[in-house]
Amino acid sequence: MIRIASNHFIRDRYTREIIEQRNPFIESLFHQGIIINIPALSQKRRDELELLLSIFDQANRQENHPIMNVKETDFPKKFRPIIRRLQAAIQEKEIQDIMTVEDDFLSELNEYENRIAEATKQKEEAQRKQEEERKQKEEAQRKQEEERKQKEEAIKLLLSLGLPKEEIARKLGLSLEELEGFDGVE
Repeated sequence: MIRIASNHFIRDRYTREIIEQRNPFIESLFHQGIIINIPALSQKRRDELELLLSIFDQANRQENHPIMNVKETDFPKKFRPIIRRLQAAIQEKEIQDIMTVEDDFLSELNEYENRIAEATKQKEEAQRKQEEERKQKEEAQRKQEEERKQKEEAIKLLLSLGLPKEEIARKLGLSLEELEGFDGVE
């Protein structure tokens, strides 16, 4: 959506009913507004506001150059004083220096944000790997415990059938000491 008009309504938080009673304090907290996404403006401007704001369209600037290339003849006469004022401002060295500092600051800020995002991504990846390793370890322990229980049940069954411990140990690939380490084997 290119343009949104914003009106405020005061609602009761729990009943969701609109409160008609006016209060100067509450009224001062809210205001009506119009939100316009300048990059989404089409070439066909629908009203004066869109036409005025098209002065700031980023398509009017050269790549890697912060100063926009706006021709005042492309706009109605009533907007030309605004365009001239903006063009005069960019001619002043102090303003250009400020713009350069702002651009440098924004560039550093973007780099910093990118480093933070990369560090966060790496941290999340490390946590994901740690969690995966923990799950694999738990699964291996669960399998070991399951195998132990199965061997224990097999030992108990074979003992109940009267097989000697040495034979059971040989069939299950265990030493006699390992066999005697299972519950129920004496």
